[in-house]
Amino acid sequence: MCDKYDRNDLANLGVVIGYDHRYDSQGLSQIIAATIKAYGIRVYCLDRLAIAPFISFFAYKFKCIFGIFVTGRDLPRNYNGIMIFNTKG
Repeated sequence: MCDKYDRNDLANLGVVIGYDHRYDSQGLSQIIAATIKAYGIRVYCLDRLAIAPFISFFAYKFKCIFGIFVTGRDLPRNYNGIMIFNTKG
C-alpha cells in the first residue's frame, strides 16, 4: 500500500493503528507500528482498546493516509487479521 502514496505524504500525514480485545492484538499492532515507523512514516498507535468505527473516524478526521485496525472480527478467537481504512473512512 505504501507504494501507492508519495513518501512525503506518508511521512507527514501518517497512519493510525488500533486494536481490539483479541489475543495479542495489542502486540501485533505494536509490531505493525514499528515496521511502519522504520520506513519513516508517522504512526499514531492507540494505547487502549478501540472499535473499528473509531479507527475509521480517526483516519478521516486527522487526514491520515490510512488506518489499520487489528481484529479477529469473524475469524476464530485464536486468530487475528487487519482492517484497513482510507482517508474517507
